[in-house]
Amino acid sequence: MINKRFIPVILLTFVNTIGFSILIPVLPFVTEKYGEGPLVYGALLSAYSLFQFLAAPLIGSLSDKFGRRPTLILSQAGTFLSWIIFGAAYFVPNIAIGPVALPIIVIMFSRIVDGITGGNVSVTNAYVADITAPSERTKYYGILGAALGFGFIFGPAIGGFTASFAIGYLGTTTRHRRFHRLVRHWLPRYNDCRRHHLLNYPCYHHYKLNRVLKTRRLITQSQN
Repeated sequence: MINKRFIPVILLTFVNTIGFSILIPVLPFVTEKYGEGPLVYGALLSAYSLFQFLAAPLIGSLSDKFGRRPTLILSQAGTFLSWIIFGAAYFVPNIAIGPVALPIIVIMFSRIVDGITGGNVSVTNAYVADITAPSERTKYYGILGAALGFGFIFGPAIGGFTASFAIGYLGTTTRHRRFHRLVRHWLPRYNDCRRHHLLNYPCYHHYKLNRVLKTRRLITQSQN
């Protein structure tokens, strides 16, 4: 039985993976449309992963300071913004800025923003550690890995299907924004670790200790 508090983390991991994989079949046609080659396609595809790698430690530290849920909401808002920027590239005039078309520059900026906010993978991993017992963590981390795998399975299929319409890659943008609305609805509401640190114990151990202390207090009161 999966803990209900774990469902938002599964959705978040799935959507973050789709944010990368959904463009794998789309970007080749986008770069071809604006007269760019394989080098630009590779740069657009790798920008997300590069900036996710760079931003993950920073976003993880922010979650320790301000809490898991606020950080996840902020990162999802940033990802939502990146897809608005991506969709806006569809309406940008196709003029050259140096060797690259202006819409490609806008798309590159959107991929960078999405990669930075996609660094919340460190927050989701920390959240799993907060709400699970040590004996269950391998199980839930395995489920996260499965969600990541499903993202790579369904992402390219969704991207190819939505980009096949007359509006082109703009359809991919509208579909991905629906996923983000779903995740924001399910984001966890719980007391963050930062509010419950006790001698640097993780949340799980603090809740367990707090339960023991409460039980002892009730026993003492009943004896009096």
